[in-house]
Amino acid sequence: MKFFKKNIFQILIIIFISLLTWYKILFRVPTGEGYYYFSKSNNIDFIHLTFQSILRSYDFFPKLIFTILIPIFKDNISCYMYFQFFIMISVYLTFYFVLNKIFKDKVQSLLSTIFFISNYVGQFTMIGQGDYQRFIQRVPNLVPTFISFLFLVLFIRNKNPKYWVYSFAFYLSAMIMSHYTSFFLPLFIILPCMYFITRKLSLKKTFLSVTFFTLATFIITNTDPLSKPANYSILQFIKRTPRLIEMILYQISVSGFPVQFTSFLAKHQIPPIQIPYIPLLFPIFILIGIFLYLGYLKIKRNKDTLVIYLTIILSLFPISFLTMYAYNAIPNPLINFGEDRIYFIHSILFAIIWGMIIKAFLKTKNKIRYIVVVCIVTLFFLLQNILTIYSEMDKIALPSTLAKNFIQTMKPLSPAFNQKTIIIAPSQLLVTKFLYENLYNIPLKNFITLDETTSYNLNNTFIFDFKGDKIIYEK
Repeated sequence: MKFFKKNIFQILIIIFISLLTWYKILFRVPTGEGYYYFSKSNNIDFIHLTFQSILRSYDFFPKLIFTILIPIFKDNISCYMYFQFFIMISVYLTFYFVLNKIFKDKVQSLLSTIFFISNYVGQFTMIGQGDYQRFIQRVPNLVPTFISFLFLVLFIRNKNPKYWVYSFAFYLSAMIMSHYTSFFLPLFIILPCMYFITRKLSLKKTFLSVTFFTLATFIITNTDPLSKPANYSILQFIKRTPRLIEMILYQISVSGFPVQFTSFLAKHQIPPIQIPYIPLLFPIFILIGIFLYLGYLKIKRNKDTLVIYLTIILSLFPISFLTMYAYNAIPNPLINFGEDRIYFIHSILFAIIWGMIIKAFLKTKNKIRYIVVVCIVTLFFLLQNILTIYSEMDKIALPSTLAKNFIQTMKPLSPAFNQKTIIIAPSQLLVTKFLYENLYNIPLKNFITLDETTSYNLNNTFIFDFKGDKIIYEK
């Protein structure tokens, strides 16, 4: 409660910016694979639930949360979207809280949080695209992950072992929630090592901390069938993947520099450079490196801040490698430019980095001038990203509108649904089939794609089509 009272203004700004950036999702529904966790096969069978099955599941929390929510929310899809927004706010507030505890600067922490909230490149796939399954797999676990990192910092600064225990416990809980947490492992390895180099942590404590976090991560993810994409090891992946170094470096180019500026620069070359703008990505990487070095020169006087700064920068490289390994280099910056799920963690780290750099260069004894300049920078960043987010969400509005209208059309018909019901509809509408399989026990084989060759028996059969965004129900 004390945190909320002391930070009420910042909290209200975070909620306002979140609404301003992402309010459209409250009027959308999941699309495509967004209904993945509505499927019965992706819910939890509590009767046969074991500790081993929990560890083997790379997405335990998503399965658990949908097992709980479906009987409550049923086919009221807006409730799921409001739940998503609630989780988003929880993550953003946790992020702000952790940064404020580490840096003791409300303005810097708020600025980084705003960068995190409204980053188009890193956030759009997770939040704005309708891929609810990606959101629920990768976002809720950030709350214990951020808290774990905070306790690790407090352990090193205060030399209190209980903070390390808290850190490890929160990290384990985040790993159990979602194996996606393992992408953050470089932070938990590099931070103790950096403090060891600066003689703030003993060799023994550094070794034990790194060992425990690493072993826990590998033990848990080793039970995950997705831990070895394409069934080969990290070394085999390195040997088999050409231009891997470019893939790693250029992720930093795309996530650390405004994509709108990159596109602008590419279009004004003679001749214009085509997507994915590869000739520009290395110069942009060098430019980002210059900014980071200038930030280092400004920050280096504060040893504690410098350790965090260098930890985050160094973590970008192994995290970039892990994203390539996890997704088997599909997608990668050599073939995809712009927003993508591979930049989600990068957007979090760069939010912290740019917040630190802006503070280092702009903070003066005149606090009002500092705040005014920060507001101008924030406004520029918001305009650049929010307008792009709105534009991209408008482009993909039709699939969401179709799914939403289809669900609304199905609602008054649902009392007649049973295990023998047959649903015939175009594939664009059948993306919602897992919802009806779960709520009304309609077997998946009873969902039939409508086309010109479809034959059917009218008994207990419901036939749908669409024109534009309007659903046509054939009685």
